[in-house]
Amino acid sequence: TKTAKSISERCRKSTNQLYEAKWRIYTRWCRRNKIDPFQITEEQLSEFFTYLADDLQKGVSAMNGYRAVINSTIKLCTKRDVCSNNFYLSSQFRSFKHKQEKKNNTVPKWNLTLVLNSLTKAPYEPILECSTKHLSWKTAFLTAFATAARVNELAAISRKKVAHSHKWQSVILETHENFIAKNQDLTVDCSPRRFTIPALYSYAGPDLPDRYLCPVRALRYYMHKTDQYRPKEQKALFISLKKNQTSELTSNTIANWIKNVIRLAYDQAKDTDCSLAKISAHEVRALAASSAWKHNLSMKAVNAACYWRGHSTFSNYYLREIALTQADELKLPNMVAASFKITK
Repeated sequence: TKTAKSISERCRKSTNQLYEAKWRIYTRWCRRNKIDPFQITEEQLSEFFTYLADDLQKGVSAMNGYRAVINSTIKLCTKRDVCSNNFYLSSQFRSFKHKQEKKNNTVPKWNLTLVLNSLTKAPYEPILECSTKHLSWKTAFLTAFATAARVNELAAISRKKVAHSHKWQSVILETHENFIAKNQDLTVDCSPRRFTIPALYSYAGPDLPDRYLCPVRALRYYMHKTDQYRPKEQKALFISLKKNQTSELTSNTIANWIKNVIRLAYDQAKDTDCSLAKISAHEVRALAASSAWKHNLSMKAVNAACYWRGHSTFSNYYLREIALTQADELKLPNMVAASFKITK
């Protein structure tokens, strides 16, 4: 139409082509449904966006493009603003976005089995020959997975409060007293965050590779090594790789350690396309909770471990398909996830 053409003249050629294509799809749908494209009602517009989502499988980003083209064209021609401040359509788009996020979130952002197996080999093992850098990376990753904690919680764990049970069958970690966790209601609970991590000793013998994934073992070696040069000012469990640095380690640094573990695992896997992996430290939390829940940890226990108030947070944003096939399931090693021991 002339109106669509006049709008397109204000844009680049590539943008014009996109605008024209979207407008053609819109007017074609209007003709099929005997609707005047310039006099469309709110309900009819809602039906069109449902058609885009369900029949054409358009995402929210693409539908926002249609929304902009339709609104600007109609507004220029009739001075009607049909989309930009429409509460009903905005609610519909929020619903589309929620469904899309929930669908995309079920697939892990990186391969858990690949990363765990890499931690049983060089440069992390033999652990006595492991550098402080790689020992720090490994301990941070296994602790994050074993606790399902946020990185800011890991950064707040107190070294002085680390305790263990008889024969190191478990380790108890606790944040310092001034730390306030996300979602923590101080009117109900003002106590520090506490994590109990079980060991894998009784399930993975000295000759089994799974023993190398024991978070208690990693923590023992890490504390023994770093306590030798830990500055007196350092109160946190995890300290900087730079010797004599007195400032506390930031949560960003711990997140980078975790991402380095993931990145190195992909670099070492010759047949794996690293471009498929979206490196995210926060994904450890999702995979740990999903692994524990998949192996029969109750929803109440998962919520408690992750400090979630309800199951909807987990089901909508953190639930992942850990093993997509039976072969993937068999490859998963023994591990500790969200304070829960997972064994075959």
